Amino acid sequence: MDADVVLQLNDLLRVRLPTSSPSDRPLQRAAKEPRFRGPSPAIVYEDEHLLVLDKPAGVAVQPGTGHVDDSICDWLAVRHAPATAGSFVPVPVHRLDRWASGVLLIAKTRRDARELSAALREGALAKSYLVLATGVVTEAEGCIELPLSGKDAAPGHAADPALTRYRVLGRHPAATLLECRIEHGRNHQIRRHLAAIGHPVAGDRRHGDVEANAELQRRFGLRRLFLHAVELTLPGGGDARSVSAPLPAELERVLAALRLRR
Repeated sequence: MDADVVLQLNDLLRVRLPTSSPSDRPLQRAAKEPRFRGPSPAIVYEDEHLLVLDKPAGVAVQPGTGHVDDSICDWLAVRHAPATAGSFVPVPVHRLDRWASGVLLIAKTRRDARELSAALREGALAKSYLVLATGVVTEAEGCIELPLSGKDAAPGHAADPALTRYRVLGRHPAATLLECRIEHGRNHQIRRHLAAIGHPVAGDRRHGDVEANAELQRRFGLRRLFLHAVELTLPGGGDARSVSAPLPAELERVLAALRLRR
């Protein structure tokens, strides 16, 4: 039918449908080429089942709102694209906040992810964090046991068990250096637990102390979240393997300004 024909009331049209369905035709749009733009993580350890990275602060683990081609998963897709034709799907085994840094465990298959997640639940896979808490933590060591709800939990959802153990490594009138170990690994667990006892993580813009953060930035140069996953103990058939990530230079400078030694 010509494009300039004007249809009238009660006109009949005959439509001829194609014999093949759209699914029978070749795809016209090529798959997205893996890309990554952002600071690259360092590889701390790798074997046939897993990969341990030293994640820089400011890099998200997974893609999300506001993150395009700049997550750890994007970096992994680029790194593995030549060998897998872009089909590699990384499986992060645990969380690490965007503005935190340090060791991050990635499983290479979903089966590996299930086994490593089970090891994490059973305590065979341990994580240690270096944390600068605002104020003076008086106890030499302690345990915070406070149930936490997930960030996407529905109203009325029961909070999940969460436990954080800490010990003091050094004190300054403005802040305390802690080593923290967690069980369960809930969303923002260390940040929320330390905030609950009145000593939020230094540099934490969401759960922290605004005035204390401003003072730590002005006097000691802290411009990020002081939360670093320093060590990860991997299960290994009776021989535990520990891998670590050095404290970033910008955090070492803050400790030097505070005259805190680890």
